[in-house]
Amino acid sequence: MKLIKILAGLCSSLYIIQAGLHFLILLGLPLGGFFFGGLYTVFPLWLRPANLFFCFAWSFFAYFYLAYGQILTSCWTKRRQDLIMVMMTSLALLATVFNLFISSSLLEKYGTGSMTALTFLLSCCLLTLSKKSR
Repeated sequence: MKLIKILAGLCSSLYIIQAGLHFLILLGLPLGGFFFGGLYTVFPLWLRPANLFFCFAWSFFAYFYLAYGQILTSCWTKRRQDLIMVMMTSLALLATVFNLFISSSLLEKYGTGSMTALTFLLSCCLLTLSKKSR
C-alpha cells in the first residue's frame, strides 16, 4: 500500500511540473520548445487558451493520482477510478509516442517526452499494484 502512495505521488508530481510549465507559457515565458513541437518560443496570444486548458487538465490529473493512491479522499467508486486511470494511462502512452517519436523539438522530445514516458511506466505499475492489492 505504501508503494502505491509513492507511485501516485510521483505521477502527480510529474503532472504538476507539466501544469506549471503550461502556466508559465500562458504568462508569456519563452518555454514553448517544450510543447507543440517547439513551433513557438513564446506562444502567441491566440494559442494561450490551449495552455490554460492543459494547465487545468494536468492539474486535475495530478489531483486524480493523489486520490487514486488514497493520499486524498475521493467520492468516486473504485471501479470508476480504475476506468479513469486506464484512460489517463492511455493518454500518457499517446503523449509519450508523440513526444518521443513525432515531435521535432529536442526540448519536447527529451524534456516533456521523458516525463510522459516515466508517467506512463509509473502509471502502469500503479494500475498493476492496485489490482493485485484487492
